[in-house]
Amino acid sequence: MHVTIDDAKKIIEAARKEAEKTKTKMCIAVVDSGANLKAFHRMDDAWVGSIDIAIKKAHQLVRVQRVIPHGVADDLPASELPLDQFLEPASNRQILSRVLRNLKGIYREIDKPERMLDVLNRMLLVTPDASAELRERGLVYHRLECYRAALQDLSAYAEREPDAPDLDEVRGKLFELSALCARLN
Repeated sequence: MHVTIDDAKKIIEAARKEAEKTKTKMCIAVVDSGANLKAFHRMDDAWVGSIDIAIKKAHQLVRVQRVIPHGVADDLPASELPLDQFLEPASNRQILSRVLRNLKGIYREIDKPERMLDVLNRMLLVTPDASAELRERGLVYHRLECYRAALQDLSAYAEREPDAPDLDEVRGKLFELSALCARLN
């Protein structure tokens, strides 16, 4: 299905209204049929980490729709759905990444930034190229007043992801952290 920018705006507005009904701050991603990002909206005070989550969920929906077109699953028993590509065995690294991602979410939910930092450090050992985790670790370091470490992680994130949708916000943090580090000298 072709998604125009007007379609994307309508989808974002409908999702935003639904989020406001439930008093949820969220990021909303709209992709076209090729899984290309068409539009993105981050509500005020929505968690920065949910940027990647929203985009990945939108991409996943397109992948599922390619295998199981809309309406097809309604008439087929689950045993006849073409799910083989989704049921491939996971590697040890993928399993560990999933466990760590779940732990990170738990520690975020119960507001334990020190424990979350431990998990993020392990996540970056398992997947060193994970830019979202690098950004998130930088934000946790900032919260824990480890300004130099925060500056280092967020600078590396900005270099790795020059087109990131949250780059302006990260640059603002970098400016703030540079000033804080200068005062510490």
